[in-house]
Amino acid sequence: MNIPKQIKEYIATLTEPKRSEMQELHDIILALMPTCKLWFLDGKDEKGKTVSNPNIGFGSQTIKYANGRTKEFYQIGISANTTGISVYIMGVRLPPAEPWASFCEPLKAASMRRLALSRFLSLLLHLLFP
Repeated sequence: MNIPKQIKEYIATLTEPKRSEMQELHDIILALMPTCKLWFLDGKDEKGKTVSNPNIGFGSQTIKYANGRTKEFYQIGISANTTGISVYIMGVRLPPAEPWASFCEPLKAASMRRLALSRFLSLLLHLLFP
Protein backbone atom coordinates (compact mmCIF):
# COMPACT_ATOMS: atom_id res chain seq x y z
CA MET A 1 0.00 0.00 0.00
CA ASN A 2 1.34 3.47 -0.79
CA ILE A 3 2.02 6.01 1.94
CA PRO A 4 -0.61 8.63 0.98
CA LYS A 5 -3.25 5.88 1.05
CA GLN A 6 -2.05 4.63 4.45
CA ILE A 7 -2.22 8.19 5.80
CA LYS A 8 -5.72 8.70 4.42
CA GLU A 9 -6.92 5.42 5.94
CA TYR A 10 -5.30 6.21 9.30
CA ILE A 11 -6.93 9.64 9.51
CA ALA A 12 -10.29 8.11 8.56
CA THR A 13 -10.12 5.78 11.59
CA LEU A 14 -9.94 8.69 14.04
CA THR A 15 -13.01 10.07 15.79
CA GLU A 16 -14.06 13.70 15.58
CA PRO A 17 -12.81 16.28 16.32
CA LYS A 18 -9.39 14.59 16.09
CA ARG A 19 -10.02 13.39 12.54
CA SER A 20 -10.67 16.86 11.12
CA GLU A 21 -7.85 18.40 13.18
CA MET A 22 -5.33 15.80 11.96
CA GLN A 23 -6.54 16.30 8.39
CA GLU A 24 -6.16 20.06 8.76
CA LEU A 25 -2.61 19.72 10.11
CA HIS A 26 -1.75 17.29 7.31
CA ASP A 27 -3.14 19.67 4.69
CA ILE A 28 -1.31 22.70 6.11
CA ILE A 29 2.04 20.92 6.23
CA LEU A 30 1.61 19.59 2.69
CA ALA A 31 0.68 23.07 1.45
CA LEU A 32 3.89 24.42 2.99
CA MET A 33 6.02 21.45 1.88
CA PRO A 34 4.34 20.07 -1.26
CA THR A 35 7.31 18.00 -2.43
CA CYS A 36 8.47 16.66 0.94
CA LYS A 37 8.98 12.99 1.62
CA LEU A 38 5.98 11.44 3.37
CA TRP A 39 6.25 8.84 6.10
CA PHE A 40 3.71 6.61 7.80
CA LEU A 41 4.74 4.62 10.85
CA ASP A 42 1.98 2.31 12.05
CA GLY A 43 3.32 2.10 15.60
CA LYS A 44 4.10 -1.62 15.43
CA ASP A 45 7.43 -3.36 15.89
CA GLU A 46 8.83 -6.11 13.64
CA LYS A 47 6.73 -8.70 15.53
CA GLY A 48 3.50 -6.75 14.95
CA LYS A 49 3.21 -5.62 18.57
CA THR A 50 1.90 -2.08 19.09
CA VAL A 51 4.69 -0.03 20.67
CA SER A 52 3.53 3.53 19.88
CA ASN A 53 0.75 5.53 18.29
CA PRO A 54 0.84 5.74 14.49
CA ASN A 55 2.82 8.72 13.13
CA ILE A 56 2.59 10.74 9.94
CA GLY A 57 5.96 12.22 9.01
CA PHE A 58 7.05 14.98 6.64
CA GLY A 59 10.49 15.79 5.26
CA SER A 60 13.72 13.93 5.82
CA GLN A 61 16.82 14.30 7.93
CA THR A 62 19.73 12.11 8.89
CA ILE A 63 20.04 11.42 12.60
CA LYS A 64 23.57 10.66 13.77
CA TYR A 65 23.91 8.70 17.00
CA ALA A 66 26.83 8.93 19.44
CA ASN A 67 28.14 5.57 18.24
CA GLY A 68 28.41 6.94 14.68
CA ARG A 69 25.40 5.08 13.33
CA THR A 70 23.04 7.12 11.14
CA LYS A 71 19.34 6.79 10.38
CA GLU A 72 17.00 8.62 8.02
CA PHE A 73 13.90 9.98 9.77
CA TYR A 74 11.23 12.65 9.31
CA GLN A 75 11.62 16.27 10.43
CA ILE A 76 7.99 16.98 11.31
CA GLY A 77 5.60 14.36 12.63
CA ILE A 78 1.99 14.33 13.82
CA SER A 79 0.27 11.67 15.85
CA ALA A 80 -3.14 11.34 17.48
CA ASN A 81 -3.11 10.09 21.05
CA THR A 82 -5.64 9.62 23.83
CA THR A 83 -5.49 13.22 25.04
CA GLY A 84 -4.95 15.12 21.79
CA ILE A 85 -2.46 15.43 18.98
CA SER A 86 1.32 15.39 19.30
CA VAL A 87 3.45 17.43 16.89
CA TYR A 88 7.10 16.44 16.63
CA ILE A 89 9.62 18.95 15.29
CA MET A 90 13.17 17.62 14.90
CA GLY A 91 16.41 18.99 13.55
CA VAL A 92 15.64 22.68 14.13
CA ARG A 93 18.78 24.77 14.42
CA LEU A 94 17.87 28.26 15.57
CA PRO A 95 19.94 31.17 14.31
CA PRO A 96 21.88 32.95 17.07
CA ALA A 97 20.06 36.28 16.66
CA GLU A 98 16.52 34.88 17.21
CA PRO A 99 14.75 36.78 14.38
CA TRP A 100 11.73 34.61 15.09
CA ALA A 101 10.99 36.21 18.49
CA SER A 102 8.73 38.92 17.02
CA PHE A 103 6.73 36.20 15.29
CA CYS A 104 5.89 34.49 18.59
CA GLU A 105 4.38 37.59 20.27
CA PRO A 106 1.08 37.60 18.31
CA LEU A 107 0.65 33.89 18.98
CA LYS A 108 0.31 34.55 22.72
CA ALA A 109 -3.01 36.28 22.12
CA ALA A 110 -4.15 34.27 19.11
CA SER A 111 -6.01 31.00 19.35
CA MET A 112 -4.08 28.12 17.74
CA ARG A 113 -6.42 27.81 14.83
CA ARG A 114 -5.60 27.58 11.15
CA LEU A 115 -3.94 30.98 10.61
CA ALA A 116 -1.77 30.90 13.73
CA LEU A 117 -0.85 27.27 13.16
CA SER A 118 -0.07 27.90 9.51
CA ARG A 119 2.21 30.83 10.42
CA PHE A 120 3.89 28.76 13.13
CA LEU A 121 4.56 25.85 10.80
CA SER A 122 5.74 28.24 8.09
CA LEU A 123 8.30 29.69 10.50
CA LEU A 124 9.48 26.24 11.55
CA LEU A 125 9.87 25.17 7.94
CA HIS A 126 11.91 28.31 7.27
CA LEU A 127 14.20 27.29 10.12
CA LEU A 128 14.43 23.71 8.89
CA PHE A 129 15.09 24.66 5.27
CA PRO A 130 16.86 28.05 5.31
